[in-house]
Amino acid sequence: MIAFRALVVVWISITVSLSAAAQPVHSIEWHDGDSGKINDIAFRLADIDAPESGPVGSLTGAKCEKERSSGRLAKDWIVEFTRGKSLVITGRDPTLDDFGRVVLTLSVNGKDLGDLGVAARRYRPYIFENGKSMFSKPLWCG
Repeated sequence: MIAFRALVVVWISITVSLSAAAQPVHSIEWHDGDSGKINDIAFRLADIDAPESGPVGSLTGAKCEKERSSGRLAKDWIVEFTRGKSLVITGRDPTLDDFGRVVLTLSVNGKDLGDLGVAARRYRPYIFENGKSMFSKPLWCG
């Protein structure tokens, strides 16, 4: 219960800081195509998957060089796409993933960032309900 309360405080803190006066967020840091930090709080985008950009064969890295290359393109895309834009947390209750990151959705100009990434072919859908994946993790090496 205490952990959930702390999560709610984090959620409120992120929401307030991102939506206040609809000003661009300058404190977002992207670690890869679908995760990073907002105000020093680790997050992951909900309901999408981006290819991994870490070294091939490492624990959290890419499974092949094609995935790693696609992962770099996904990160480059998200960094450039969000640069200087106003981001707003939208549409989901706070949850944590297996790595302790806040899982959230972000919108840019009223459009879901995950949907935009899928349309740009940088992400693939990866839907969760009640902490369980509804589909297999996308394969990026095929």
